[in-house]
Amino acid sequence: MAMHELQRDYSTKDLQFISIDKQGTILTTDQQLFELKKDSSIKSFHPFFEGIDTYFLEKSDHIKLECVHLNDRVFDIDFIKNDDDTAVIIFREGTDFYNRVQLIAQKRNESIIFQETLELKNQILKEQEEFKNRFIGNFSHELRNPLTLVSSFSSMLLKTELNLDQEMLVGAIKDQSDKLRDILNDIIDLSILKNSSLSLESEPFSLRNFLKMFI
Repeated sequence: MAMHELQRDYSTKDLQFISIDKQGTILTTDQQLFELKKDSSIKSFHPFFEGIDTYFLEKSDHIKLECVHLNDRVFDIDFIKNDDDTAVIIFREGTDFYNRVQLIAQKRNESIIFQETLELKNQILKEQEEFKNRFIGNFSHELRNPLTLVSSFSSMLLKTELNLDQEMLVGAIKDQSDKLRDILNDIIDLSILKNSSLSLESEPFSLRNFLKMFI
C-alpha cells in the first residue's frame, strides 16, 4: 500500500509514517513524533528495530505490535509490507492511554489488596477470639471440678462435730468456693454465648407464678 494512502486513512497528529527498505534504511518519513533523517537506518534509532529484517520474512503482510516502549513513551506499531521489498512502519502514540490503563489497573489491584488484607485481619481477629474463648472455657471447666469438690467436702465437714472456730473456718471456705464456682459458671456461659453454641429450649412458663415469687 502506498505511503500517501496510508496517511490518508490514518491521518492524525499522534501518528508517524516511515517507509523503509529491506535493510532498514529510511526512504521517506514525516516528523510527527520523531525527527528521523532520510537515508539513515531505522536500526540506529532504537535497539528495538535491530531485528527489523526478520519482519520481512514473516508470512503476514501486516504485523501489529502493541504497547512498545520507546524513549519513555509507549506506541502501537504497524509493520506493513509492500510487494517491492519495502515496508511502511506506522507509529501510533498511546502513552496517555496506556498510562490511564496502568493507573486503573493499579487502583484496582490496590483495592483488591486492601480488601484481602482487611479480610485476613478479620480472620486473624476471629481466630484469636475463638482461641481465647476456648481457652477460657476449658480453663474454667478444669477449675470448676476442684471447687465443686471443695464445696462438697466443706458441706460434709459442717455436718460433723466442729467447734465454733472450725465451723466458721469451714463455712468461709465453702462460701468462697461457691462464689468462685458461680463466677466460673458465668465465664463458661459467656464463652458459650460468644462461640454461638448456646441453644435455647422452649418450655412452658407462667408469668403469674413467676411474679408470686416476689410478692
